[in-house]
Amino acid sequence: MLGDIRNTRLEGRLNGLFSKTEIMQFLEKLVIRWHLTADRILIAAPFVGHQYMKTEDKRRIWDWLIRNLDTKKSTLLTRKATYTSFKKTLEAEGLDYDELQGYGLEDKLISGGVTKQDFHAKFYAGLSDGATEVLSGSANLLRGPSIENISFATMTQADFTARYLEKLKVAIPTAASRRLPYEIVKSEGGSWICTSLDAGRAPWLADESAK
Repeated sequence: MLGDIRNTRLEGRLNGLFSKTEIMQFLEKLVIRWHLTADRILIAAPFVGHQYMKTEDKRRIWDWLIRNLDTKKSTLLTRKATYTSFKKTLEAEGLDYDELQGYGLEDKLISGGVTKQDFHAKFYAGLSDGATEVLSGSANLLRGPSIENISFATMTQADFTARYLEKLKVAIPTAASRRLPYEIVKSEGGSWICTSLDAGRAPWLADESAK
């Protein structure tokens, strides 16, 4: 897990050459972490799978994305042809995306996604006011034995916006600052009392913005 890890620099682990499968495993753990620590998650990749991949194999990757990303805080940035490819995987199962969308039954990760044609960068980020964590590299979203490079960095959200979003000339939906619920359980008058508190953003990210 890469959740609440203190006094640990992920840069020391998530830099170097790894197989596509290893990178997908890292990304899955980071997505879990970012659901705990970030206000917004961005998945930016021009392709999901590759053009010669079987439809059922592509669908597995799409299912992985949909299963692991909370659509209320996640944005997918990819090419128009990649979204079209997703719709074709539905057609192979006898489903019509436009009809599903007409009833509000489409997956919101797809309908709420951002389209950008002229980019080949692959990067994945967990954004928050305190710090933004970015995994970037050469691998598209698929598993396999071939070797790719990745790097991991922590920066302010302003730096991320300037270095990534403004370079691509794209904007992603904003999200309300995440507020973590806490519960205090204590014994009082012979009974156990549980009190819920809303204590604000994850405190362990507070010092990251200074890096």
